Amino acid sequence: MMLTAHFIFSLSSGAYSLFRLFRDEPTLIKNCINGSDSKVVISNCKQEMTLTKWVIVALFSVVWLVEICASSFPSPNNLADYYIYQGAVLL
Repeated sequence: MMLTAHFIFSLSSGAYSLFRLFRDEPTLIKNCINGSDSKVVISNCKQEMTLTKWVIVALFSVVWLVEICASSFPSPNNLADYYIYQGAVLL
């Protein structure tokens, strides 16, 4: 139950974070450029934002997949109940 609640909280907070990241992208790039006219600075800021988005999406995806996989295993506290329920003999 606690893992499910944590996953729901993680999913909702992560979705909000991704929403804000993609929504605020022009502002973040503008803050990075900081009034510079250099094409190199502008290009670097845009590339950094693209990289940041990829990394954040990848990290959230990995964390969510780990949480989903972890929820399929029984918790150590309920391990005996799990084995009894499955019909196995617990020694």
